[in-house]
Amino acid sequence: MKVYILGAGCSVCGNYPLASQVTTKLRDFAQTQLAHEEAKELRRCVTETCEWMMKLGVETIDQLAGRLNGSEPGVVRDAKLAMSIYFLSIEEAAVSQSLKNYSTLFEELFRYGDSELLQERVKATPCRVITYNYDRLFERTFIEWAKQMDRDNEGLSSGLDEFLRKHLNTGLGDPHKLNFDPDHFTFLKIHGGVGQFNRVKDGGFKHTYRPKFGSSIPDFTDKNYYNPDGYARDFHTIIFPADKIVENLSAEEDSLGEYMRELEEQTFAFCQRAEEIQIIGYSIQLIDYFSFKSMIREAKHCNRIVVRNRASEKVRIMRTLEGLKEEFAAKWKIEFKAEDFFGLES
Repeated sequence: MKVYILGAGCSVCGNYPLASQVTTKLRDFAQTQLAHEEAKELRRCVTETCEWMMKLGVETIDQLAGRLNGSEPGVVRDAKLAMSIYFLSIEEAAVSQSLKNYSTLFEELFRYGDSELLQERVKATPCRVITYNYDRLFERTFIEWAKQMDRDNEGLSSGLDEFLRKHLNTGLGDPHKLNFDPDHFTFLKIHGGVGQFNRVKDGGFKHTYRPKFGSSIPDFTDKNYYNPDGYARDFHTIIFPADKIVENLSAEEDSLGEYMRELEEQTFAFCQRAEEIQIIGYSIQLIDYFSFKSMIREAKHCNRIVVRNRASEKVRIMRTLEGLKEEFAAKWKIEFKAEDFFGLES
């Protein structure tokens, strides 16, 4: 098995913001696309998220949640909604911009086997993908790439959601639990993502994509994202590193906790079987260092770790991995490749 771990650098090609740009981009979004009367509550949500980030001196909503440490759950919930609608607002342009880069990745992932049929190549690959990213670039660009590869679009005949479950094996789809085929290519979003929601009001553990792939993004008006009572319609399945250590969860958060536990179980299983790990555009930041450490600890049979990132990140990343290698008495051979695979600086 070969495990790919994707980080924020894989979203650069879609023009998603770097950490240092998040506050500015959110503020611009509030002042332009949320300036109308029908988006008062959304504008408040995004504006107050920016204010909290500046007040606490943080650059990302992950860091915001970490600094608040469970003390302001409403602020954290607003931050998830703010980032979700901003990412959805730039998604179409991002998919168009990043299709070429992601197509190169898909050709790398699905080059195994003798069949020209996409579904057979997806079954044959020994690769598994784990992403830390909230955006939907991987899923959306995979659909576009698959349309080109599957000329008759046979795989799309049952609908896009079914196609994604069948080919990407995300675990999403069953109303009450996550289901994975352990011997199939799998794409895991271990921090959840934009457009995903978990709902407990209708009787269970439910995760779904909204807006659905292939449908238009709902207008950014309060009625499309809030209930008449003034709270967000569903609990956003965006998982901050800080979420993983919170105790005494509410019913909605406990549903999120179940999702986190299922994902963690799958990521550990992949790393236990991995003979090679590719880390692309992921810089192992302090905020999720311990999560990464727990995952990589399982890679006892791994022979090779390949890091693909900016040359400027080499010293810090290599120092971190060498430290973990020594701590775990691991036998990994660690390589660093400075490349522009995803628009990263070489």
